[in-house]
Amino acid sequence: MMVLKLGWDSCFALSVHDAVTIAEILSKSHAWKEHYKEGMTTFHAYPVDNKITMELISPELFNMAKLAGKPEKK
Repeated sequence: MMVLKLGWDSCFALSVHDAVTIAEILSKSHAWKEHYKEGMTTFHAYPVDNKITMELISPELFNMAKLAGKPEKK
C-alpha cells in the first residue's frame, strides 16, 4: 500500500500501482481556478504547484488505520 499526499491536507491510501498512475496523470495536469471580481468571472489554468509525495506503508499499518476509521471532530 501507498499513501499519496496532495498538498498539505489531502492524503489517500491506495495500491502502489494506482498511486503511481494518479501521480503520473496529475503531473501532466493544470490547476483550474474561477475568479470572480467586480461582476466578472475570469478563468485561469496553470501548472500544478502542489507538492505530490508518496510514502510506502505496510499492510498491517493500513489495516490498523482502517479499523480506527474516520477521526472524530471535537
